[in-house]
Amino acid sequence: MGGRPVHLRYFGRGHTDNDIVVHVPDAGVIFAGDLVEEGAPPAFDDGYPLDWPGTLTAMLADLPEPVIVPGHGAVVDRAFVTAQLGELATTADLARRAHVEGLRDLISQIPYPQALERAFLQLDEVG
Repeated sequence: MGGRPVHLRYFGRGHTDNDIVVHVPDAGVIFAGDLVEEGAPPAFDDGYPLDWPGTLTAMLADLPEPVIVPGHGAVVDRAFVTAQLGELATTADLARRAHVEGLRDLISQIPYPQALERAFLQLDEVG
């Protein structure tokens, strides 16, 4: 675009099943869309909370840029995305446990409890 290389990348499901990341390597920027959200918790309405951590992990591993533009909120850095990735991974792990063990003892430990309905739908589809 305008003589600048721009790469469209797909790393997997997360906020939706078609999250496209825009990578502008010569500017050192990743436009992550709603795979990353700042200022409010991620939205899970059409999301894949069990896949989301792997998708962000793949994005961070493949794209070294320091500046990340989220779908909502202020521009963030890799440390912010890594922290949100940790919360999403904890949510996915505890959702898997809660699906088997029940919610009563785990609900207070889940960073994004709003993801549970979608996580349970995913787990019910798999097995």
